[in-house]
Amino acid sequence: MSVHALTQIFFLLGSTAGRASAQNQGITLLEPVGGVRTIPTAGNAGLGVFGFYFNLVYPWVVGMAAAIAVLMAVVGGIEIIMAGSDPSKVGAGKNRLLISLGGLIIILASAVILNLLNPTFYRLL
Repeated sequence: MSVHALTQIFFLLGSTAGRASAQNQGITLLEPVGGVRTIPTAGNAGLGVFGFYFNLVYPWVVGMAAAIAVLMAVVGGIEIIMAGSDPSKVGAGKNRLLISLGGLIIILASAVILNLLNPTFYRLL
């Protein structure tokens, strides 16, 4: 996904300028996200276009955040292993490991929280 596609979404909310067709079929993405090439603008007034796009991008963002949290947990474990008998390095490794696991719990709990607040959150608009 390119920066141009993001700016196109934010600046063309609900408008028919730019890459939107004459029949108001929607905003054509430069690169498809999840198999979707066009974001429909008809019936998506206001922030509906952003909501549609957010629902497409959200799983990718959560996946990347979870991968980074797992990677940081591994780095923390390696720091603990490589620390030897230095208590400050062991403490730094434990701190990195605990913070990354806490972040992973928050990431995984976000889906549950969003689903409790609005059961239709994960449904495409």
